Parts: sequence; C-alpha cells; structure tokens
Amino acid sequence: MTTPGTTTIRVRLETRDQLNDLIAEDFPGKTVDDVIGRLIAEHWKAGSLADVERYRRDNPAGFANYLRDSGLMDTASAADLEGVA
Repeated sequence: MTTPGTTTIRVRLETRDQLNDLIAEDFPGKTVDDVIGRLIAEHWKAGSLADVERYRRDNPAGFANYLRDSGLMDTASAADLEGVA
C-alpha cells in the first residue's frame, strides 16, 4: 500500500540493501525519499556549475561581462579572474 502522492519504484534487492545501508551510515534518520531528493539536487547543482565553467572557458569576455554586470566582480579575487578578458 502506498501513501497518497507516492509511488513504488523497482530496483534490484542488492541496490535497495545498499541504499538502506548508506542511509543508516551517512544519513541517519533520513528517508529514502530524502536521500534521493538530495542526490537529484546535487546532480542539478553539479550540472549547473559545469555549465558556468564551460561558459567561462568558452567565452571569457562574456563571462567577465557577466561578473561585472552582476556585481560579482567586487568579491572575486585576482586568482579567480586569471585568464578572463
């Protein structure tokens, strides 16, 4: 039986057991839903950071303009801006 607004997903028993062990060890008191939500958020954040890094590398002038226009230039160190036009 499921709770309203929830569903069941199929995973191998080994995967279920590994996930439960991981939660017990690293996230005590959290639910599988909590940990999967965290995984999704971290995945999205990593992708976003990679996109920003790719933009910085592929378009240094555009990235420098972005920093200047957003006010981030004020808090960026010289090392952060090395190679930025």
